[in-house]
Amino acid sequence: PKARVQRYLKSTESKLVEGSRAALLLKGIRCSQNMGVVLKDLRSALQPNCKLLSKNNVIVPFDTEGQQSLEFLSTKNDCTLFCLASTNKKRPNNLTIGRTFDRQILDMVE
Repeated sequence: PKARVQRYLKSTESKLVEGSRAALLLKGIRCSQNMGVVLKDLRSALQPNCKLLSKNNVIVPFDTEGQQSLEFLSTKNDCTLFCLASTNKKRPNNLTIGRTFDRQILDMVE
């Protein structure tokens, strides 16, 4: 296990020339068909560096629990950017875009 840990640490350390940023596209608690189309268009625009998760996620982005789950998903999928599409009565057709740094959310825009 010691060699495995060393390989993991070497793969996650900073490099002189970083690779391109990957984006994670998610659906929120409820997602309208229009927002699903927006996510699919974003996926086609960012195609090689993008992951679209198809299931709805119980995530409220500006809540501490929601931020923790976004950090977990972005770390698990090795993505530094994320887009969360959701729809509710107060904010119909809502798109939240954010970026992470060092496995923590840096900033978010609604």
